[in-house]
Amino acid sequence: KKKEEVERVQKEKADELNTVHEKIKQVVAKKDETFSNLKQQYEAACKRADHLEGLLEQQRHLMLKKQANSNKID
Repeated sequence: KKKEEVERVQKEKADELNTVHEKIKQVVAKKDETFSNLKQQYEAACKRADHLEGLLEQQRHLMLKKQANSNKID
């Protein structure tokens, strides 16, 4: 009778460990997915920032040209 009780308790513990293990696997998978999404968003933001910096540089050059042309006329 005690042997059966020990086996039952051991099986319950094993089941609990399996449940915890599965939950941990799910959490890690979600973390990995979140990290991947954040990395993609970061890379997209860097691309946008580079593009906008390029546009600002173009505008700065155009304004300097206009200003230089304006000074030549005056």
